[in-house]
Amino acid sequence: MKFLLYSGNSPIRDELGGYLKKYFFDNPVTVVHSKEEIEDTLLGVEGKTEGFFSSILIIYFKDYIQDDPSFYKKLKRKVENKNCFLYLFGVFDEMEVLPRYSDFFNDFTDYPLIPETFYARMNMALKNCSVFEENLLLEKQNTENAYLTDHLVESLLKAVQQIAVSFGQMIQYKDLVTGAHIFRVGHIAELMAQELDISKDFPRIKYAGLFHDIGKVGIPDHVLKKPDKLTNEEFKMIQKHVEIGADIVEPIEFFEDVIDGIRFHHERWDGKGYMHGLKEEGIPLVARIISIADVFDVVVSPRPYKKALSMEEGVSEIIKHAGTQFDPKLSKVFEKLFNEGRVEGIYNQVNQEYEKVLGKARIIEALEV
Repeated sequence: MKFLLYSGNSPIRDELGGYLKKYFFDNPVTVVHSKEEIEDTLLGVEGKTEGFFSSILIIYFKDYIQDDPSFYKKLKRKVENKNCFLYLFGVFDEMEVLPRYSDFFNDFTDYPLIPETFYARMNMALKNCSVFEENLLLEKQNTENAYLTDHLVESLLKAVQQIAVSFGQMIQYKDLVTGAHIFRVGHIAELMAQELDISKDFPRIKYAGLFHDIGKVGIPDHVLKKPDKLTNEEFKMIQKHVEIGADIVEPIEFFEDVIDGIRFHHERWDGKGYMHGLKEEGIPLVARIISIADVFDVVVSPRPYKKALSMEEGVSEIIKHAGTQFDPKLSKVFEKLFNEGRVEGIYNQVNQEYEKVLGKARIIEALEV
């Protein structure tokens, strides 16, 4: 903390400087001789000084009157973001000065100086400046901490997203058919959420689609890849994938809002689904969306045990079962997106991306033979 002393009266300047050095010897005293020098010293001039960030400017009243008082009003505005305390002293009627100058001077005192009073006021000024500086430092630290927190959250989010993709690839390597399917379901679910304007409520709905079949890693290969129709016992085994998948993802707090999409995506609007027999709006919204995306992709994709329907036929199946298997309102939303060509656009995009992973998976499958 520095003292900046301005007075054209040498005896008064020397007296005041003596008090400052006596009582506040740890704080440097700089003498300035003009209002221009005040501004240069406080605000800094390129090539001359960086400016005094923490300082107490002490001004003699007669110099203040001679220098044009409006200068100090402007100066106060310029240093409001700096830790500068403006102090006026001299021969004046304090009751007259106070209302006129209190907006741009922090404190006043009469002259001749009373050492004890001057010390008390300067000490209070130093304390005020210290508090200001501490608050400014705290604000800076909070800003830095906020940046670090945002950066950390961004890094964690990126890491979690990479984990999500890795989960998807893990399923792809286990079952090539399921692998492409989950990526398409994820993108369709995200598209429907955008159309419904619920992306803020379900920002990770794409991962609900990506993970909805992750529980199939717990299903034996001879059941999962069986080319023929499943027996009742085998179908019961397949049904367990929704609970297995939810259990896998549940420990990851980041994906808390997608678990319902995994656990309940095989529930039906009429209550005849599995595993909990939920019906209508008792089925979580994210699961109702995943259900439509899931079934549509299944019926338009070839399987060893069935032929694929055309996309137009697939949409007709969704509308046909609206109100029994699917949420009727969501079915209409899906139909609208299809008619606009946005669903087909997803298939073109995802299938191109999937071809890259498919090549890797075929290599791994060949090595396992």
